[in-house]
Amino acid sequence: MSRSPVVQSPTIAICIPSYNHANFLAGCIESVLAQDARPDEFIVRDDCSTDGTWERLASYREELLVLRNTVNVGIAKNYDRLLRDATSDYVVLLSSDDLLHSSFVRRVRRQLGNAQCVVTGCLHIGPTGHLSKKSRYHGISYLRWRHRSRSDLTAAVCRGSIFSFPGSAWERSWLLSLPALPSEAGLCVDWYWQILTAAYGAYRFDPLPLHCYRYHSANASHSAQRTWQEHAVRMLTFLLDEKLIPREFEAHLSQSLDRLRYELDEGPAVAAVGNQGTKSRVARSIADSVLSWGMRKAFWRAQGVQVHDC
Repeated sequence: MSRSPVVQSPTIAICIPSYNHANFLAGCIESVLAQDARPDEFIVRDDCSTDGTWERLASYREELLVLRNTVNVGIAKNYDRLLRDATSDYVVLLSSDDLLHSSFVRRVRRQLGNAQCVVTGCLHIGPTGHLSKKSRYHGISYLRWRHRSRSDLTAAVCRGSIFSFPGSAWERSWLLSLPALPSEAGLCVDWYWQILTAAYGAYRFDPLPLHCYRYHSANASHSAQRTWQEHAVRMLTFLLDEKLIPREFEAHLSQSLDRLRYELDEGPAVAAVGNQGTKSRVARSIADSVLSWGMRKAFWRAQGVQVHDC
């Protein structure tokens, strides 16, 4: 009797693009080392940090691959270099100030091979890494997106990013196949990938909050909001000029582009791109009732995340 061929499971790499997050980097790395199912590769590439990051990475060189750029190249090119450093089928481009739950790799691995991107839910934490009742949970909408059409999902992503990028596993060959985004739009490469994947690829959604997104004054998209908006304008313009998106979604991109241009000309608008206003507040209220404070607290306390009942 002949044996059935052994089907190899897709491999996964955790890749951290690091830049001037010395105070947060150790927590990020430790959250990867604490996985109950280890990734196939673990790589950190530092983009010429000036805050002692490189020196702090020295103690981890036996546990992961530590690389450094000779000159600062920016986030988009650092992503690209990490995609080429890795050899795994899927990559997680984890921000160096964020955290993974210890079950992240194990749960995500179940869905690899079925989509170009596997998205997980997230919780927002403060600069000190604390989790409180005010910490926003993002992921309840994934229950809806699991069953919506490609058209609905693409229209939504054209209006704004609908999930947290650092807690997502991407098919490496897929990202490398996409047209390169101009460097002057590099801060928005994550939104760019989301749009093209919605239009031409496939997503899988796990609403469980398997990563923490840290808000602090040095966030790239929050500390320099005007710069981020300028990059977003160039990114959306590139998509439209190069006709990279199906015609039926061009109107959604144009609306986002007009809104961003208005914000740049007139100052901060009442609602940012992708903000759903009242609907978003209602969704967050529903999320808080579905994923109770007790559940969130128990789920993350074991990870060493500080929990405050306030």
